[in-house]
Amino acid sequence: REQLLSIATECRVPRNARVFERGEPAEAIYSIIEGVARSWRPMPSGDRHVLAFLLQRDLVGLARLGRYVNTVEAITPLKLFRFPIESLSSLLRGNPELQFKVLCRVTQKLRESQRRGAITARRDLHGRVAMLLAMMEESQSVAPRPPSRISVPLSAPDIAEFVGTSGPAVSKVFRDLERHGIIQREGRHMIRIVDRSRFESLAEG
Repeated sequence: REQLLSIATECRVPRNARVFERGEPAEAIYSIIEGVARSWRPMPSGDRHVLAFLLQRDLVGLARLGRYVNTVEAITPLKLFRFPIESLSSLLRGNPELQFKVLCRVTQKLRESQRRGAITARRDLHGRVAMLLAMMEESQSVAPRPPSRISVPLSAPDIAEFVGTSGPAVSKVFRDLERHGIIQREGRHMIRIVDRSRFESLAEG
């Protein structure tokens, strides 16, 4: 961590601003310190296809042939570490142990990305939303907040864009989960898991 931070700079991106755009030269890799971003790419129809929400500790900057393959933009204000590609490459070439640790980290993130793909593959909307909440809870597991509470800084339309439905449908899912005693909303951006076993059963499908 100390070696990586020695080449990193901290940067901030305001809400709705882009970290980088698809097709731009890939000059850096980013790690999210705080906030939520979305990764997407344009469709031939002109719409955008949202690939993932990017959360705390996620690595950002997938590239091919030296250019970013997706656009990444801030849903909430972001704080990130920026690692220049050239400096990172030099650091890794001279440190096999660090290479291994970074590879382990990338492999972990690949597994998480595959799980995010599974969210959109599920047919039941309640299960898709529960999986997303479980993923967000896991990303916040080291944060100093009471057990079973999940910070949800996303709006219903944001969630709908990722799980493939409408904002009103997402709002209905949250009402249903609350009505059945699975979750309880505490303010605009916090929910509490009331029935852990039912929540996990729904998230696991």
